[in-house]
Amino acid sequence: MVEKGQGPGLLETLADLAGCLYLSDLHTFHFHRRLHWALVQCPAGNWPGGEWREAARYLLNQEPDEKSAEGLRQLLLEYTG
Repeated sequence: MVEKGQGPGLLETLADLAGCLYLSDLHTFHFHRRLHWALVQCPAGNWPGGEWREAARYLLNQEPDEKSAEGLRQLLLEYTG
């Protein structure tokens, strides 16, 4: 498990765990199931809230209303579920 503030960012970690060659692959429906599994593997506390917000903004193509890391993680789990 990656420790907070060390190693790759959240989006890079999600892409790696989902088996994506490119970050943009995370947008494809083909990777939704894998992305969901990757999100399950990534506890909210392992990345700062800003990383979760950036990931949610990138994956949802909109600014999320949620502020907390756990809330953003749950939002993404619902989106990919």
